[in-house]
Amino acid sequence: SMLPFHSQAPFVYGAINSSPIVSDSFFITPQNPLVNTRAYEGGVSQLIPLKLPLAQGKPLSYRTYVGTFGEGQLRRDFNRFLNEARDRPYAPYLHYNSWLDIGFFNPYT
Repeated sequence: SMLPFHSQAPFVYGAINSSPIVSDSFFITPQNPLVNTRAYEGGVSQLIPLKLPLAQGKPLSYRTYVGTFGEGQLRRDFNRFLNEARDRPYAPYLHYNSWLDIGFFNPYT
């Protein structure tokens, strides 16, 4: 379990793993999409399922973000946070696979 917080009336905003935990005017969200976020009366936790035992002498690190939002602005402020935390801000992205044009019927040389 990482970062156990105590807060009034926290709840998980979503139904999938790694959904943000919201309480009062702040949110808590893990960077790893496999982290299970849980909220219960008076506190929250983030559980990391490990399939293999921890190796001695090898570091294991995870990142969790804590942010705030204005009244009625949870969605807008969380999206702003996501764009700042991402390597590349959200935008249309043209991805072109050229293997069909270059060499589908021709052997590569």
